[in-house]
Amino acid sequence: MSRHFSGSLVAAVVVLLLIVMRYSMIDEEELSGPEVIDQAPLISFEKSELVGIHIKRSDLTVSLHLVEGEWEMEDYPWRANRTMARRVAHQIHDLTARALVTLNAEDLSLYGLGEDAIVVRLTLKEGEERAFRVGDPNPTSVSYYVQPLPGRAVYTVQKAAMDYYREELTAFREPKFAWFHADDANRISFASDDMAMSYVRVGPKSWRMTEPVVQNADRERVRQMLGRTGALKALAYVADEVTPEQLSQYGLSDPHAEVRVGLSSGETLSLLISKPMENEGQIVANVYRVEDRAVYQAKVGFLDAFDGDTSDFRDPVVLRGQAVVSEVAFRDEAGNAIRMTRGVDGWQWGDKTPIPGSTPRRLAASIRALRAEAFHDLQSANVSFVPAVTLELLMESGEEHRLSIGPSFEVPIPEKGPQLRHLVRVEGERTEYEVTNEMWNVLEDVQREHARHRARLKDRDLQSALTPNTP
Repeated sequence: MSRHFSGSLVAAVVVLLLIVMRYSMIDEEELSGPEVIDQAPLISFEKSELVGIHIKRSDLTVSLHLVEGEWEMEDYPWRANRTMARRVAHQIHDLTARALVTLNAEDLSLYGLGEDAIVVRLTLKEGEERAFRVGDPNPTSVSYYVQPLPGRAVYTVQKAAMDYYREELTAFREPKFAWFHADDANRISFASDDMAMSYVRVGPKSWRMTEPVVQNADRERVRQMLGRTGALKALAYVADEVTPEQLSQYGLSDPHAEVRVGLSSGETLSLLISKPMENEGQIVANVYRVEDRAVYQAKVGFLDAFDGDTSDFRDPVVLRGQAVVSEVAFRDEAGNAIRMTRGVDGWQWGDKTPIPGSTPRRLAASIRALRAEAFHDLQSANVSFVPAVTLELLMESGEEHRLSIGPSFEVPIPEKGPQLRHLVRVEGERTEYEVTNEMWNVLEDVQREHARHRARLKDRDLQSALTPNTP
């Protein structure tokens, strides 16, 4: 080996040693930046365990508490934002770090974690607490610095887990100021210059109109009114602690409309709505919730759910939700009694003779399918009602109903010409339903079949009388 080669080898070894010594003296963060880590969550708890959220900032303090299933806001006369509370639980319950910045920060202000840092304390059901400081965004603004407490270590976590702690105070206020679950409502009323309506729940899925007429209500229309009211969202928080004497300042001393909802808990939600106005291209109104003594600004589109003629809110189904028809009894034009009963083996006449064919089933189906094409209040019916036939109905559930059906009359239908209609009255109701003649056609079939049945019985009796008895 030549001296030239040996000298080169020694020089290379010396350079390598110098490099190793240099990098051994460099701080780990200086060499590679924050350490990307793979570890257990920085903070961990079950979302359902969260019962308290306390946020302390240099400019304000916000405290939310879960009381009997509802989030309440301490020191403010507002409902707490349920969505914000759920967001805290969702983002923090298994908070993981993106990177470890330092295990022992000497100058926390470098990360926005000094005296002005946001301090968050979460309370769990058993009294345990999880706490941390929220710092500044990192240089790329995709993460936030955070410091679990107690401890000196600083980490970065995803932006979405921390950025909402810097929101305005109103972000912690529930924007859905009239929220309730439609299934918890048991009454609703609406009043305006044009109309007044009231409804009460009479079953799990049925409602009854009590004003302006007493009649079964269209469930879907009622649910639409409840749903649109409960979804009202504040575009702006106009004023709090408003007294009745101050309502005129917001156009509410003589409200454009009023909505009241009664809940199964006994609570009442009362809203006064001002006349619509334009604001930044939107049609809005001031809405005063009486229970909050607060005025909100909201879109007035929800009032569309209350718009329409009274008949639009009535239930068009004559026997809504009734069980299967088990027995039908009536008298034909000649006074003959006709009775049909549904048994295990099918339908039979009153004398227990089986009824062939599908006519009884068709009649039962047409009764259940009776649907109003129009409504007539008894005191204002424009067609005189003289019952042509009265049906005595026994339902499978044991309920009994009495339906009186008037004679046919013609109604002009645009683009279709005159069509036959009948008025149907349900005993106990003050409404006459205008229906098509489909059920009447089936009733005529029943009468013809019963006439043939009577004729067969008569022939049989006559044949028996003419046939001598065999000894």
